[in-house]
Amino acid sequence: MNRSISLTFRTNAFMERYLLCIFFFLSQLLPPAQAQEVAFKSDKYSLKHYTAETGLPQNSIKTIVRDDAGFFWFGTEDGLARFDGRNFHIFNSSNAKFYSNRAIQSFRSLSDEWPYILLEGDEAYKVSGGRLTKTDLYKKDFKKLNSYSAVEKSYCMAFELTNRHIYDYYWKGAILPVSPGNHYLCDTSSVTCFQKGKLAYRAQVSSKKVIDYFTIGQDLYHFDRLNASIYRVDRGGKHPVTITGDILEGHAGKSAGLEILWNTFSKTLLLASGGRIFNVDIIGRDTFGTTLLLEGFDTSENKIISSFYDKSSGLLLLGSHTKGLFVFTKKQFSAFQNSEGYSFHEQSLYKKRYILTNFGTYDIPSKAEASPLAADKFKSWGPFVTKTGYIWGYKRDTAFLFNEQDTRLLGKWHIGDDVCISYVDLDGNLWLGHRDGLLQRFDMKTFKWTFIKVAGLNVHITFLLQDKTSHPNQSIFWMATSSGLYRYTFPGYRFEKIRNFGNRSVHSLLLRRAAGEMEVWGTISGKGLFLIKYNHATLFPTDRKRHLSSAHCITEDKNGYFWVPTNKGLFQMKANDLLASARQPDKNLYYLYYDYESGFPTNEFNGGCIPCTMVLPDGQFSMPSISGLVYFNPATIRPQLPDKPLLIDRIEYNGKRVDKGDTLQLDNDFEFIKFSLSTPYFGHPDNVQIDYQLTSREQHGSWLPVREGGEIVFNGLGSGRYVLAIRKLNGFGPNNYTTKRLVFFIAPKWYETWLFRTLLLGLLVLGTYAFFKWRTRSIEKRNEDLERAVTERTAALKESQNELSRQLNIQAHLIASITHDVRAPLKYVTQASRQIPKLNEMGEREMLNQVGNALEQSLVQMTNFLDNLLSYVRTTLYHNKVETSHVNLSELIAQKLILFEKVFQLYNNDVSNDVPPGLTVHSNPELLSVVIHNLIDNASKYARNGQIRIFSMVTSQSVHLVIADSGKGIDPEVREWFNNPASAHSDSYGNASPKGFGLVIVKEVARLINLSVFVDNHDSGCEFHLVFDTAQASDRLQ
Repeated sequence: MNRSISLTFRTNAFMERYLLCIFFFLSQLLPPAQAQEVAFKSDKYSLKHYTAETGLPQNSIKTIVRDDAGFFWFGTEDGLARFDGRNFHIFNSSNAKFYSNRAIQSFRSLSDEWPYILLEGDEAYKVSGGRLTKTDLYKKDFKKLNSYSAVEKSYCMAFELTNRHIYDYYWKGAILPVSPGNHYLCDTSSVTCFQKGKLAYRAQVSSKKVIDYFTIGQDLYHFDRLNASIYRVDRGGKHPVTITGDILEGHAGKSAGLEILWNTFSKTLLLASGGRIFNVDIIGRDTFGTTLLLEGFDTSENKIISSFYDKSSGLLLLGSHTKGLFVFTKKQFSAFQNSEGYSFHEQSLYKKRYILTNFGTYDIPSKAEASPLAADKFKSWGPFVTKTGYIWGYKRDTAFLFNEQDTRLLGKWHIGDDVCISYVDLDGNLWLGHRDGLLQRFDMKTFKWTFIKVAGLNVHITFLLQDKTSHPNQSIFWMATSSGLYRYTFPGYRFEKIRNFGNRSVHSLLLRRAAGEMEVWGTISGKGLFLIKYNHATLFPTDRKRHLSSAHCITEDKNGYFWVPTNKGLFQMKANDLLASARQPDKNLYYLYYDYESGFPTNEFNGGCIPCTMVLPDGQFSMPSISGLVYFNPATIRPQLPDKPLLIDRIEYNGKRVDKGDTLQLDNDFEFIKFSLSTPYFGHPDNVQIDYQLTSREQHGSWLPVREGGEIVFNGLGSGRYVLAIRKLNGFGPNNYTTKRLVFFIAPKWYETWLFRTLLLGLLVLGTYAFFKWRTRSIEKRNEDLERAVTERTAALKESQNELSRQLNIQAHLIASITHDVRAPLKYVTQASRQIPKLNEMGEREMLNQVGNALEQSLVQMTNFLDNLLSYVRTTLYHNKVETSHVNLSELIAQKLILFEKVFQLYNNDVSNDVPPGLTVHSNPELLSVVIHNLIDNASKYARNGQIRIFSMVTSQSVHLVIADSGKGIDPEVREWFNNPASAHSDSYGNASPKGFGLVIVKEVARLINLSVFVDNHDSGCEFHLVFDTAQASDRLQ
């Protein structure tokens, strides 16, 4: 194969896989088979209708069989369909290699009881365990029959008798097996019976059509369609069968036209007549008893040609010639007549025959509305009967008490409009619970009310229940509230809150004793069921859809099952399972769910009343709902449990189907793997609980629920060994599981093979050696860098030390300056101030003025000094960022001269400002002001009775600001210190000891603003030069 062909092949394979992935993704969005709506209403059955639009391969259901696993199989004109109650799995020539997709019939073998399906071309398949197995048994059985007598190929074997004879035109005879070795050979003129493979007898019996024969048990029957009669056939000929029962009532019977629905595998017979279907029971050798199954469904109009009836569950399947499949499920629950549409709450048993409700009275035996009372005054009153026969009723905010015969009003009392629960105890006394926690008790002996207020309780009282095993002289009651559970005794009213229960909102209670131990069961709003036993509270998990979080109450039947109505349907559970879960919480619980299709008018039951469920004298339960009063007998309920086998139906790897097995070997091109599961179940889908767990060497997976479609999909798995465990809860009981275990291996990628790992190890060794070599060199270089860094760090540390010394020296000068420039003037001010009163007494006004001016001058100097000092300290000690801008020197100097005007007058200074207007420099205005201020202040002190001249010199590179005075000049040592730039960072100021702190501030601040300063003496004083570098300033501005 050349390279171009190979490339084309791989590209097509990629596109194929890509399209398969898209198809797989879209297939996940497809729902299971959905039944169509049919105009059918029955109190006994619910109906689901399936067609080719909702899952069937084709609408002609020619045969119906059920295999040993519980799956139903349907033969159609376009293949076979296997049905598990929710989904159809189609078998045809595309996936089952059929020669023809056209089904002919189902049949039983002469030698076994297995069901078989015959396709066109005598292609036969055995149906077992949810799978098809091809067999040549059909041809072999014909060969066996040929050994007895010539049997033409036009004979049919073990067909289903139908009322629409569409497929019988070529059948001249029929073979009807009844058990291994026993069968009948029928034609239009005779019947031949074989027993244990040998001829037993031959009887001359005429029939227009051979498909009118059918069997029940070991007996053969013939249906005379023209006369609507049935005959039993034996060696003595035909014997008429008498039909009795429900079929004779109304318009049914011979005149209405009789049809027979029979299936050789279900071993049951149904009769249809007048739009009604009847079950047939053999009550005598030649007598059929009929019981009405359903009405309102015309088998002739719907062209029914196949059927299957399971008498144990009441499941009925009818196949149509053109309309698909009809599945009838028996309703096990009912509602009292004329109760639908009303929302019931309170109910009470009256005279052991009637139920009093807030919407009327109902007769228990007839399940119909009744009016046993003299007056219908209790309607909409919420009546209830006490144990002593008295009748209570309440309307709005008033309670009424009548005698048992309802002939006399014994009393009425105002009870308020906040009563939320009412309860009659074992002695007939009435208890009322209010929304604010108030409890009322009416004593039937004294006809008096008692009001009980529980300390600290101001929430709804939701349920009251008396312990039946209380002490003879003391009664124990349990009280549920919206904020916890209480127990109290009567008399005495000693209340005790159940501490290990918290403040949960309890909805209802059930007291139960087992083995002498008290069990407190109940429901919690939003949480589900709970149990208190041995002073330990257990909160049970809800169902997977959390319907039990709205549980109303718990009622136990005689078989140890709990029945729990909710806002979303009814649940049945085993009490022992709950107890086992309380002891060992990791055990899974099974809750059997019933919805409205089981016979309820609605899924939403009502609670908040006592009793929530009433047990009737005949053992039936009565439950209020928002649309009807539901009743049922728990003893006759046949729970449909998902106890059938679990089948791994098919496995798809990267979109392609793979052979099933306990161990799978998969290549390394893993994208996804899908496991399709199936189990036959014809109840509510929520009752099928299948979980899976995937375990590998790296991880022990958690149990996860399988989605409703029955598919498990894994994406992105790495190579290695995986164990897929699947379990299905089969119903009630401990560890009641069906389990499956499958192991699959995903081949490693090329980079996960041992060869690659060996090469990788070699490269790792070489890389490690190279790394260590590089590491050694790196360490050596790092040591060199470290030595260099240590040297630099030492220098920096030295510089820091110098800076610290400088700061300490600055602090020392600060202290000295404060002592000289602040403390001395303050001392002078203090002394001068003491002289003011004396001078005032002496009348020395001139001296007073001089002292005042001196005080003012001293204070001004101290203020200026402190301003400069603070500006410097803020900048140096707190490391404030120095911002620069354009500064007008002439204006700044003019402002300072105004500030020193009185000082100049005091010292008799002659001051001139020769800085040209408009001359600007780039600097920090505040700090530059500090420098100029200190230099002018210094000049004024040393130029008394002299001259101070401020002028500028401008060059191409700089601007010089000169402050000159005519004083005595500056000391050489101070000048040397001031003019030495390095002295600002030295440990000390050398031998120079400048008076005050002004020059220190000037030098330090100049350093901060990058200002060059120096001082020099001249003939008549000294000059301080401030040098601004205009070139650097220009660069900074750019």
